[in-house]
Amino acid sequence: MVRHAWRKVDHFDRLVKFMFDSIGSPLSPHKISKTFKSNGISISSPTVENYLEAINEAYLFYKVQRYNIKGSAILSTQEKFYTSDLGLKNGISGQDSSTNLGHNLENIVFRVIT
Repeated sequence: MVRHAWRKVDHFDRLVKFMFDSIGSPLSPHKISKTFKSNGISISSPTVENYLEAINEAYLFYKVQRYNIKGSAILSTQEKFYTSDLGLKNGISGQDSSTNLGHNLENIVFRVIT
């Protein structure tokens, strides 16, 4: 937040929590922005994209392009995000490791093969 001089700390914090809850789910900045707007939080897609880039640069999450056999379909698919630390996810979200077990296992498999 300090490095980029962002002022809306609460938006950034909510995005990080949302990302932890959405591990392994296909996401896009536009979809995230729409989700926030439906919950009464106005945040633009470019801002979400900037936040996601900063989170990626900090190695909190890893952005993975989804593989698609049809080359042109790659442009239309959403990315998936995996965390570098499931313990941090559990601490921030306040959930134990048994919550969203499928997503947690997918995250573990991602971390093992990379």
